[in-house]
Amino acid sequence: MSALLKLQKNEIKEMANTMSDAFLFHKNFVYLIGNQKRRKNALYQLFLMMYKMINRYGFIFVVSKEQVKIGYITFLDDTKYPMNFMSVVKTKGVLHFIMFLVHSGIRNLFKFKKYMQAFNKAKHDSLNEAIHLYSTGIKKEYRGQRLMSGPFKDSFDYFKELGYRKIRLETSDPSNIAVYEKLKFRMTETINSKDDLQTIYFFELELWGELWVFLK
Repeated sequence: MSALLKLQKNEIKEMANTMSDAFLFHKNFVYLIGNQKRRKNALYQLFLMMYKMINRYGFIFVVSKEQVKIGYITFLDDTKYPMNFMSVVKTKGVLHFIMFLVHSGIRNLFKFKKYMQAFNKAKHDSLNEAIHLYSTGIKKEYRGQRLMSGPFKDSFDYFKELGYRKIRLETSDPSNIAVYEKLKFRMTETINSKDDLQTIYFFELELWGELWVFLK
């Protein structure tokens, strides 16, 4: 079961905690921040910043089981509401950004810079027709039960009805590739960081045509 919701302050904190746990052993975050405690704290602050913005300008699908929140899927239309410094300021996320930098550590910031340089090289066709899937995660005890498949498809139907033609996303953890391919996403681009230590995989899902009919 999933629902499209606007969250209260305490719910955003709960969501950031769940998602920072979900991404704690994400391959690229492990590389970026080696110390697990620092990584957990940095991710929590990063997700608080992101989800404050997405809660105001984007879409949060909350996945529940027996009335318990167990997972989340988030989307944002980057063409209307780019995630930039002004957006962070407007959604009161500056302190979280600063705390993210503090917990990350100065040395690791150079790794983040190389990641963002690689990310910004990506080329997106028909960007104005696409919605960006920012993140998805589920509590550890519910993983492997295929509880996210239905909510994924429900959210895709929702955006098709809004007139979007594509869902786009990226991942820097190769273990996620098979998951997105099962959902019929197509890899469109692969970009390496300048030092070749980080790889970003870009995907798109067409919401119109034969492929979407097959998925449904």
